[in-house]
Amino acid sequence: MCNRIYKIIYLLYIVLQFYINIVYGEDIKLNVVAYADTEYNDIYSSMIEDFNDYAKENHLNITAKINIHTNADNKDFESFANTVESLLKKKANKYDIYFYDNAYTVKYGPYLLNLKDHLSEELIKIYNKDLIEKTCTYEDKIIGIPFNIAYSMLYSNYILLDKYNKTIPKTWDELIETSKYIIEQENDPNLIAYNGLFDEGENGICSIYEFIYSFRDSVDSPFPDIRSETAVKALNYIKRMKNEIGSDEIFRSDFVFGLNSIRNANSVFVKFYTLTYSMLESVPYKMTPLPGYKEGVSGAIIAGYNVGIDGIIPKKKLNAAVTALKFLTSKELQKKYFLIENVVSGIDSLYDDEEICAKTDCPSIKSVQPINRPSSKYYQFSDYIKKFSSYVYQHIYGNETAESVLEKIEDLTKIHSVSIKEKNSAHSLALSIFIFVFTFSLLMIGLLVLLFSERMEKYFSYLTKDEWIMSICGLVVIISNCYTTFGPVTSTKCDLYVILLIIGYTLNLVPIFYQLIIGFPEHNKITEWANRNKYIFILLFLLCDLAISLLFLPKIFDVDLVLVSEGKNFETCVIRNSFGVVLLTLVLILFLLVLGVMLVLCYIEWGRKTFIYDIHFFVVALYFDAFSVVLSYIFNFISYKDYIFQFIIRNVLTLIPVITSYMTIYGFRLYIPFHKEKEEQRVIYSLHKNTVTTSSRSTDTQNKHSLVLKLRDYHNQSMEASKSIDSFSSRFSNDGISKSNNNLMSKNTDNSGFRDSTENIENKK
Repeated sequence: MCNRIYKIIYLLYIVLQFYINIVYGEDIKLNVVAYADTEYNDIYSSMIEDFNDYAKENHLNITAKINIHTNADNKDFESFANTVESLLKKKANKYDIYFYDNAYTVKYGPYLLNLKDHLSEELIKIYNKDLIEKTCTYEDKIIGIPFNIAYSMLYSNYILLDKYNKTIPKTWDELIETSKYIIEQENDPNLIAYNGLFDEGENGICSIYEFIYSFRDSVDSPFPDIRSETAVKALNYIKRMKNEIGSDEIFRSDFVFGLNSIRNANSVFVKFYTLTYSMLESVPYKMTPLPGYKEGVSGAIIAGYNVGIDGIIPKKKLNAAVTALKFLTSKELQKKYFLIENVVSGIDSLYDDEEICAKTDCPSIKSVQPINRPSSKYYQFSDYIKKFSSYVYQHIYGNETAESVLEKIEDLTKIHSVSIKEKNSAHSLALSIFIFVFTFSLLMIGLLVLLFSERMEKYFSYLTKDEWIMSICGLVVIISNCYTTFGPVTSTKCDLYVILLIIGYTLNLVPIFYQLIIGFPEHNKITEWANRNKYIFILLFLLCDLAISLLFLPKIFDVDLVLVSEGKNFETCVIRNSFGVVLLTLVLILFLLVLGVMLVLCYIEWGRKTFIYDIHFFVVALYFDAFSVVLSYIFNFISYKDYIFQFIIRNVLTLIPVITSYMTIYGFRLYIPFHKEKEEQRVIYSLHKNTVTTSSRSTDTQNKHSLVLKLRDYHNQSMEASKSIDSFSSRFSNDGISKSNNNLMSKNTDNSGFRDSTENIENKK
């Protein structure tokens, strides 16, 4: 019994708590922003008032307040749109709900809430599918719901059509034929065939876009590729129409000209936007969808506004904002304002409603084939309009070909990159570089098999087999950098470019560095430790590379868009912040430090003769490496103006040091066996590390207090040793040299420095 009473009391407590929260809970205030022409002010305000009344009646504790920007504020729409974008980018949280022009879906898309996660499918499905896909979707996210829309339509003068027993055209050919006939019959110089609405502003670009869309093959076909034959045919057709039934002046006419043409009934056909029912009743025009190249295929630009929610809205406001959005986009509210203010809705089922159809031509609205207005996320909308329309008009009103202007239009929105997949001006270059890199990589790897040839083994005695393999693999890693320059630029590719350089140069140079250290003419702790711990020595460098590579995980590069006026836009790698600059500078300093030490060691052992002066060739390779790496570092801070030039620079700075290093360190050894036998015998004796004895050097250098003098002494002694060997070798016949050389080679493999070869020479004497 007590347990039942306890449950009842607990249930009453929950109900009471819920009631208190509803009635006396914290009032949530939603901030809403919109832009409107003066006549739309009352519509926005009235809708928000309706929502506040609804919230109050249902005890929702939600209040919405709207801030309406108008042309009366001397603030044009472009300025308002830029303000909204700035607020969203800065995550200012100033507004919770945005009424925005659907032309800005691409610009606002990254910052608005994905409504798929918060609205039911039933609510979304009541709206026209094409409207949702073309004006409300950004990267598979639904970021808005249509609030009000307007379509571009064809207005046909039915008095003139009836007079000459003509029908409303369904194709552009019919429109030309009918208008030509009526103009000829009327013989009225003031009668206009068709206005076109190809003006210098937004209407012009919309007319161009929907005209191209009307030339697609079928209703289900997507918008034609801007460089396609369909687009070329459409632009040529516009020019034909202008020449046959219009003029430059008429086709350039603006919005006001079109509206006056309808009011004055002085046009056979007029292209204009959806008009109110009251106005249509007062003019002799019938509203229908625009024609197409084929009957049944049409196109109409969608103008209008969507409503969306800030993508980072505070959690406590989220449910309230979703509730408000559901109310503002509900079928009931949309119908109410359609009937009152003729606000065209995107809800399909409304055009089956008798009350609605009494106010508008429902069949025409339902048969519209909509296309969103063109836009660019890279340019301001007004700038994009000017560029787009000016290019097209070079063809329509000038002498430019349709193909050339369409290429310019493509360049406005396309991000160009060098790719082997894309057929463009850089395709041949890309394919050539790709084939060369792939072939040269296979060649370097394949020729490693010669290390295991008895005939060739003597020519590769400077490094051990595993060291040669490591060094050549390093070159393969470096040249693999070229692959990161193909295709679209990403921050991952930018980081990988540097990481591959770091790892590649380590693998390539550390084996040589190791041999230079253990071949140092005096014994010391470093050389002794390195001689005993070869793989630990190499591993330390690789671990250092790993540590540096881990610092790249936060991604030190961003991708920056380079907009090229009258050119091809592209993307480039830019260092994200000061940390990236410091890290790259540190990597450069460490690299140059290692190269500096290697060059000093090469100077010390300059006179040591191996195959055709190994040390000399090492120095050449090191200088090319240093030069290329320094230039690569500098070019990180240089602005490119051409994507092909950027591609060439990055690949040249990779290929030159790789080719040079391979030819001077490894490749030239492949040439020796095929050279003259006399030359081969002349150089074979110098396969080995030659020097004077350690004891004599120690004695001489004990008196040297200057590091520079000491290094010069090492250098001079190596040169003297070289001369003595030359003198010695000249006194022997070829057979003698060969035998001596075989003995020397056997001693060379123990990495004991110059001393063994010198002792061998003394024994021969």
